[in-house]
Amino acid sequence: MVSPDLSRRVQRPPGILTIALLAPVSASFVFGIGLSLVVPLLAIVLERRGVSASLIGLNSAMAGVAAICATPFAVPLARRFGTFRTMAAGIVLAACSLLLFFPVQSLAIWFLLRIGFHGSLTIIFCLSEFWISNAAPPERRGLALGLYGTALSTGFAVGPAILAVVGSEGMAPFWLGAAVMIATIIPIAIARHHQPVIEPESRGSILRILALAPAMTLAALAFGAVDAGTIALLPVFGTREGLDVTAMAIVISALGIGFGLSQVPIGLLADRFEKKKLILGIAVSSALWSLAVPALPPTLPAMAAAMFVFGLLISGLYTVGLAALAARFSGADLGTANAGFIMMYATGMLVGPASMGRAIDVAGPPAMFFVAAGFCAAYAVLVVVRWRAE
Repeated sequence: MVSPDLSRRVQRPPGILTIALLAPVSASFVFGIGLSLVVPLLAIVLERRGVSASLIGLNSAMAGVAAICATPFAVPLARRFGTFRTMAAGIVLAACSLLLFFPVQSLAIWFLLRIGFHGSLTIIFCLSEFWISNAAPPERRGLALGLYGTALSTGFAVGPAILAVVGSEGMAPFWLGAAVMIATIIPIAIARHHQPVIEPESRGSILRILALAPAMTLAALAFGAVDAGTIALLPVFGTREGLDVTAMAIVISALGIGFGLSQVPIGLLADRFEKKKLILGIAVSSALWSLAVPALPPTLPAMAAAMFVFGLLISGLYTVGLAALAARFSGADLGTANAGFIMMYATGMLVGPASMGRAIDVAGPPAMFFVAAGFCAAYAVLVVVRWRAE
């Protein structure tokens, strides 16, 4: 969220594999679990309660609203209370919010709980990016982001695994999810002496950064829309196509494994090759694969394989886009660019689940993948247009 130039660096041994990485890596792991466990779990609960796919998608879209609202508060809170304390408080608040979902029957209150839960996760996510930017040397930022993304993706894989082990009935998955989240405070506490200290900063214009680098920042919007929409609506897709909850948990885990295995290779590629060509290839490949998924048989092996490949492809949008911003901007502009990137990701989380849920209600379960293809294709067109203009 904030450029390393805007904070006081802590002297540490050379290399990125230091104890300082424990905090951002653990925080990204929490964020991954928070999305991959809670989002499909809540969709399953609402589906059982007879809520329409449109309303499920709209409720899931509150993650985007929460992220947009919470992002501006992350750095001021960390400046006031410290990065470690703010992250730990966010984890506790997210875990407590998680435990309230199941006993609450009112859908209206669920909207408020979503905002509290995802707002807390957003603050954790923002500060983890701040922390990783201080822990990683510029010449190896792509690799560092790849490791960071691997931890995030591991969280994506663990969340559905919890569903597969304990099921989606009753409070058990909620209790276990909350316990895992609370446990991650331990490694963050171990690294607390390496926390970056935020100094007073000047405020730049996010709109200016978006105007200067729309192709880079909008990568986060495309990824957020497809990622959040897919995770939120896959349980609905699977249920309506005849797969049970355990099977869909495995499918979502396959998506997370795909995310995880791609992060370090993509980060290394981003360090070595032209990022615009790389991200264009990722967007086009993701769009084509999205169009192919509905043609596959709705069986567990086919869907798990399809989501594994989809995870390998789509995750590159975020990693390469963030690396491209870091290569383009520096100083205060980089801090503002990171904030804009998170805001675009949050916007994607808002529009993706809502549009995919509506598509399912109107045209059937496979329509969610056509919407995903549309987001990826639109982004690819934007990259080409900007490329020619430059």
